[in-house]
Amino acid sequence: MEAESIDTYQQKSKQIIRAAAYLQGIAIVIAGSILHFKPSGYREMGQCFSILALFASFAVARWYIYNGKKLEAMKTFSSEEGNAIKNEYFFRFFAPYIFWVACMWVFS
Repeated sequence: MEAESIDTYQQKSKQIIRAAAYLQGIAIVIAGSILHFKPSGYREMGQCFSILALFASFAVARWYIYNGKKLEAMKTFSSEEGNAIKNEYFFRFFAPYIFWVACMWVFS
């Protein structure tokens, strides 16, 4: 029973990572389109969109952390697995924060 729960939470983590990748990809395309086409009021539009994307990234990261804490309560990770998970978290979830803050600066 516990092995099934662990597998379920690991699959859910992978789904969250895919959802985050799709969200970031779509958001980057929209921000790039705003910057390229420059509609009237594009600076305000781009800044608001960057803030929205930053909050969405934060929400997905919190969802991933919540799921990870449940998984961590059921399974003990080796130090290598733990470091791999931390690196994956940094690349997939923390790095976009820096990107969206830079976008807010570009649109200001």
